[in-house]
Amino acid sequence: MWVWLGPIIVSIFTGGVAGWISAYLNLDVAIRKARSVRRGQQIDLWRKELLADWVPAERTAIPAAGHAICQKPAYDSLRPHLSADLIRELEGEVSSWPEPQRIVVRMDGDIQLRRRVVAEIGALEKAWKVT
Repeated sequence: MWVWLGPIIVSIFTGGVAGWISAYLNLDVAIRKARSVRRGQQIDLWRKELLADWVPAERTAIPAAGHAICQKPAYDSLRPHLSADLIRELEGEVSSWPEPQRIVVRMDGDIQLRRRVVAEIGALEKAWKVT
């Protein structure tokens, strides 16, 4: 009796384990795909909202507020991924120490700033493997 019943029990058990493992692996693939789609949508949002309507040398009325893209909602989601130097350049550095006012004129400074933002978004896209 055990001769023919043993293989049936073993096949049912191994089939159940294999089914559970394949369901787990499919779930993992679905989670990674959803994350990749979400990240791709985030990068598209940054490019559309922040870079498409970039106006050169556009600053807000408040001097300490920095560049106008800092006021956009899409910037809030990009900010944690930017380097500290770029954040300082975009938002403007506010010092609590009294310093003499200086005016620095950079040729193509705003274009360079835009290129740096584009490069950081591109680096994120590459790191996240979004295509």
